[in-house]
Amino acid sequence: MMATAVLLSTAVTCQDPVNPDPGEITLTYGAYFLTSGHADMDDAELCQLNTIYATVNQNIFAQANVDKKLGSNATDIHLFGKRMYVAVNGSKRISVMDKLTCQELGSITIRSESGETLSPRAITSYEDALLVSFDEGYLASIDTAYLKARVIIPVGNAPRDLAIAGQKLYVANTGSNTLQVLNPVTLDVMNTVTVAAGPKKLMPDDGSNSLFVICDGGDDNTSLYHVDTNNDAASLVSGVTKPALMEMSSTGLIIYTKDSNDDLGGRFQLLDTSTLKITSSFISDGSFVKYPSGIFVDPNTKNVYIGENEASAGGTIYIYTAIGQYVTSFSTKSYLPCGAVFITSL
Repeated sequence: MMATAVLLSTAVTCQDPVNPDPGEITLTYGAYFLTSGHADMDDAELCQLNTIYATVNQNIFAQANVDKKLGSNATDIHLFGKRMYVAVNGSKRISVMDKLTCQELGSITIRSESGETLSPRAITSYEDALLVSFDEGYLASIDTAYLKARVIIPVGNAPRDLAIAGQKLYVANTGSNTLQVLNPVTLDVMNTVTVAAGPKKLMPDDGSNSLFVICDGGDDNTSLYHVDTNNDAASLVSGVTKPALMEMSSTGLIIYTKDSNDDLGGRFQLLDTSTLKITSSFISDGSFVKYPSGIFVDPNTKNVYIGENEASAGGTIYIYTAIGQYVTSFSTKSYLPCGAVFITSL
């Protein structure tokens, strides 16, 4: 087992000394970082950060599942109850794991009406169901008790990301230049929102009743859109050029803007979600991440994790505080960090 010491503190939500909170104390036990792996090489993996013992365990799926591989081209990871679900796009399956041991409990395969095995892309959840998009143009609601699809519907061309916002399900149809708005229980279509070409990443902000959309139009034509989830009105966010990644944090929407002419590879900026204005840079100590592949925020500690993928060195996770101060970094020992989940209850 590969274990690497990491220096960081585990945050606890403390009780008020004058008026003690009777609720349970919440702390982050650890995190799993999903690495996509190389195309067609069956080398997708999980890297475990244990914040209690300050250790990193690489290739934890292989350790927990002897003679098994997670698969090829993993694209998303989702925590729901006591299980983790991983979309293994290239292997056309959803892996179901115990969240504490990473032991695989089962695998979900979804087929179209014609019998075609579908390629899962993005996962979210609503009430007791998993909601999964598939590259072939489908969306499924999966019963988490029986691990079987309740409903499968056709959606737009090349559906990528999913998000729950304002009690509605939004689907980014990359090839159709639209967002479909669905009832998250029945999957009935409620609305269709037209945005710029290539919507690929969604990020809700419940505090401002907003949904943010990165649209990858190609030829350096990438843009950021804002959707008011009250009425589904969409508008271009000015002042943001070439957005590539984003994640909601405690200080605003962190946006990575990519510029091939920038010696640092790009910039991390903070957007105020109420004014829709860039307020500052996120990284405030002079450090930088040149080849970011994902931004992930621990909902308890508010720490920000940035995945980096440099082709010759594999994956690295950089840890920053909520105000952009560098803490430490560690290697995933596997290729292309693309997702993360944080364990806050045993």
